[in-house]
Amino acid sequence: MTETERIYAGKTLYRHKGNSLLHYSHFSFYLNGRKVASPTVIWQRRVQSENRAMERMLRLEPRCIERLGEDLFVLSWQHRIWLLNTATGMLREIASNREGWSDPLNLCTADGYVYWGDYGGNQNKEKVCIYRLNAAGSITTAYTFPAGTIRHIHNLVWDGTACCFYVFTGDLEPTSGIYRATKDWSEVVPVATGSQQYRAVVGFSTPQGLLYATDAVNASNHIYLIRTDGKSCSQQTGELQAQILAPFPGSCINGCETRDYYIFSSTVEPPEGRGLLNMFDYRLGAGILNRYAHLVTVRKSDLYVEERLKLRKDILPMKLFQYGAITFPKGQEDADSLLYNVTACRGDGHSFIMPLE
Repeated sequence: MTETERIYAGKTLYRHKGNSLLHYSHFSFYLNGRKVASPTVIWQRRVQSENRAMERMLRLEPRCIERLGEDLFVLSWQHRIWLLNTATGMLREIASNREGWSDPLNLCTADGYVYWGDYGGNQNKEKVCIYRLNAAGSITTAYTFPAGTIRHIHNLVWDGTACCFYVFTGDLEPTSGIYRATKDWSEVVPVATGSQQYRAVVGFSTPQGLLYATDAVNASNHIYLIRTDGKSCSQQTGELQAQILAPFPGSCINGCETRDYYIFSSTVEPPEGRGLLNMFDYRLGAGILNRYAHLVTVRKSDLYVEERLKLRKDILPMKLFQYGAITFPKGQEDADSLLYNVTACRGDGHSFIMPLE
């Protein structure tokens, strides 16, 4: 396993301008340890955030981030979308999630816009929207899946070579899987759907094709490659086949990219289900092979897969106090080392750095 070094208490969000680090701790945002912004919140929230168990239970940390400008960032946090300017200290709420929906799982940047999709239980099979935000803070709806089509959006992956988006949807419905969308969202078609081998959250557009790891809780997980043969979006027709690169020890919800590697991490979670008893369920889902969050690298040059780290889940209930997970700051695409955050495992509530040879 690779040696690591602890760098921050809190959650590192973005590797800003090389090695400048934007991180979050107790309702404040810091750039290289200097506070740059803090929202106006009721005092109870600040007190709760000082207790790590309470912070985990109430989901007080930001979920995801993307960069929209030189010093301008978009945050998904506390059921709202925010703009953060690290130069001026501006922190502004610009949108709320739809009633009954959760924070988006991921944000995606492409051609000067930030995109995201509706994420939540959607028991009534309502329409599912994809949103587009420009640098002026204006939000429009880029595309809408009609009611009854899909449950929710996991992620959007931009393929700059083919000029198209890959849309990852979930979870168990026959229509869940991977869709492809033109740059202007005038056409959205299924690429691979109807199987848990196409249920994904983390993926990358690579020279070899679409690389992703599956997010199946009750089925076996793998790292897959869908070969697109360098075709543009308009040249890709019909459903594409996924090739297994390696087995994966659990559901994959988190990942990132560095200079030489694609990174995936597994999640420790219980069987899928709802209700009070499920909140305290200590069983593992059938697709979760052990009580460790695993960090796995895929080398860009030859797609060689290697496990680099594993951290054991702590004893607190998984649903109530969050799954065991290793998460990653954005902005690491040119880095030769890896920053990561730990939730509900050894090192919980801290950020670490790991060298990558």
